[in-house]
Amino acid sequence: MLLPSSLYTCKSLVTLKLTGHRLLVDVPRTVSLPSFKTLLLHEVTYSTEDSLRLLLSYCPLLEDLVIGRDSDDHIRGIIIISPSLQRLTLPIDGGASYSNEYVIVTPSLKYIKVENY
Repeated sequence: MLLPSSLYTCKSLVTLKLTGHRLLVDVPRTVSLPSFKTLLLHEVTYSTEDSLRLLLSYCPLLEDLVIGRDSDDHIRGIIIISPSLQRLTLPIDGGASYSNEYVIVTPSLKYIKVENY
């Protein structure tokens, strides 16, 4: 399921929680999420390798991020670049077929939780 493009330009959106294999994160060219602070992505599908990194680049106030990967996703790794991010949670499935490669550039990070299943 493709998310509505209006979701990516909601100026008042503060928290977004998406769960489900059928949810497609496909970041459009026009994104404006100036109030966005909390994002939970659990077992969603990314349209490209770069979708998550691109989405995060449009969230200047993001403070809290939870990323749970789907064992069927074919993304080689996760890139998290966010100057404002303070809390990061990464549930990792040790037996999954995907790569557990992460690049994390978060100079304001105060808390990280890695859950290994």
